[in-house]
Amino acid sequence: MDTHDQVLVKNRDAKNENEAIALQLSVLAGDYYSGLYYRLLAEIGEIGLISTLATAIKRINEAKMKLYYHDFQNEQELIGLLKIVHAGLYVAIAEYINTSQLTAFIEDWLLANFLHQNRHHKQLLLEHFFNYHQPAVPVNTDRIYEQCIADAMDNITNHSKDLQIHIQSVLKKWQ
Repeated sequence: MDTHDQVLVKNRDAKNENEAIALQLSVLAGDYYSGLYYRLLAEIGEIGLISTLATAIKRINEAKMKLYYHDFQNEQELIGLLKIVHAGLYVAIAEYINTSQLTAFIEDWLLANFLHQNRHHKQLLLEHFFNYHQPAVPVNTDRIYEQCIADAMDNITNHSKDLQIHIQSVLKKWQ
């Protein structure tokens, strides 16, 4: 899924037509392998999973567009969209296999991971998301970023306790 995002960015920076063609071929190859994956799922009768994945991908793309067009009103909506983009596929699979207890943990874990990976670019990242909102008022991007990390880590700790209990009950069933 990320191939399309990477190609769009790289395509703008392509120095010549050959680079642009190579990037387009990468997208076509990704689409081809994606089609093969769906075909394999269909052959083993996992039509429900195909539907789940397609719905999740649609939802992720809608969230990406909202981010791109700054179609959110506050920090909470932004965080919700980031969770969909970075965890939506995993959440959909967790729900498909009836482990929705993992959903909140997955979302918070992957959001924290995304924020951690982008920590060196946090000022740029947050200014991109917030400077349009109230351009006359400076936004404390450090506070927003640090609060997001702190909230995600607190949530992960709380979810971990719930997951531990859930895993223990699953293990008991297997014994």
